Amino acid sequence: MDRLEEKEIQATVPVPEKTEENPEEEFRYPVPREDAEKVTSATEPFPPGELPSDPALVTRPVSRGGIGKYIALLVCAVFGAVAILVTAAGIKDAAGRTGVTFPALLYGAVVNSGLSQVPKDGGGVILSGRVRTPFAPSALPDGTGGVPGALEPEGEEEKNGTVPEDGAVFPIRSVSIPASDPLTLINETDLDPDVAAVADAKREIPSAAQLYAEYGEGAPLVLIIHTHGTESYSPDGADTYLSSDSFRSLDPEEGVVAVGETVREVLETRGVATIHCDAMFDAQDFSSAYASSAETVLRIIGEYPSIRYVLDVHRDALITEEGENLRPVTETADGPAAQIMTVVGTNAAGADHPGWEENLNVALNLQKGVFSACPTLMRAVDLKPGSFNQQFAPGSLLIEAGAAANSLAEAKRGAAIFAAVFADYVLGKR
Repeated sequence: MDRLEEKEIQATVPVPEKTEENPEEEFRYPVPREDAEKVTSATEPFPPGELPSDPALVTRPVSRGGIGKYIALLVCAVFGAVAILVTAAGIKDAAGRTGVTFPALLYGAVVNSGLSQVPKDGGGVILSGRVRTPFAPSALPDGTGGVPGALEPEGEEEKNGTVPEDGAVFPIRSVSIPASDPLTLINETDLDPDVAAVADAKREIPSAAQLYAEYGEGAPLVLIIHTHGTESYSPDGADTYLSSDSFRSLDPEEGVVAVGETVREVLETRGVATIHCDAMFDAQDFSSAYASSAETVLRIIGEYPSIRYVLDVHRDALITEEGENLRPVTETADGPAAQIMTVVGTNAAGADHPGWEENLNVALNLQKGVFSACPTLMRAVDLKPGSFNQQFAPGSLLIEAGAAANSLAEAKRGAAIFAAVFADYVLGKR
């Protein structure tokens, strides 16, 4: 639109007559004032509540960008919808690759879900405690971080204002929760595998001798990793814990990384070449830990194609609704040992993992082997909907070496017994 010639003409606006049907208070058009702001260009808006100074501008909108505002909103809505679709596609892709379900990507509810079967009043019960899902270590290298995983104190102590600054005190209770049978399965999926048939299926993974013949003596056959490497334990002899405890540590000598080293030592001593990756994939970002560990597993397997087994060593967290931290333990000839649980992932959550029954076959046969060596060490095999990166090797398992209430010494003791049986399996002796 061409710029109009500037004018100082006062617009003549007819004032409607007052009638009974049109009282003065209903007039919608103000009478121009002598000091009214003048609008001299077709590209300028009218000041709110003012009349145009030039009758030729009477068709101009009352405020700039009236229709443009709606166009901008429409553009933003389109871009927002596209962003949501892209984000959803990314989450779906991540879930498909790692096997971690959608809520787990947001909340980190991957392994320490607080869901476990424990005896109570003579029977089994599924416990879902008030323990918060841990997102990251309680302290990062720069000293930042809260206390994720800590139990929220509540009850009489909190109501009375007597909760100590460092958290409420809750008990640690020792329990023994072994599998009643080597083929006992905690099935958290909608799948219905024939457990006996899977356990009896022909072994598909070559023995160590066959693999050494193909790849050379001393070629690594086992990879040990720690997707949640910051997971740690309780002090020796502890019978209580504080609600603020996160049971996490950046010191590799205090948690599951140390347990993984025990497993490596046992395997190597028995002739099974092993790589132990001591990286803590959850140290900086808990929610991306599985994606990060997957990249490392694929890289190492690419460099060492002889690897047929991947053990992802964790520890469980069993905290009841009453705040009791359960210590799954059994007595052995060498002293108390933390009970061990194997977790087998599947494709039930949408992961590309068609060979999950091969992993289950390994887990069940290890159960039988450990059951013969120490009948009360193994908890029931836990079948999960997510894959937990177990699609990358036919002998991939997630190992829960005790729980947060166990001591590190107990976890190592239990893991050593498991590792000895596992070594025999890899060697083809079982």
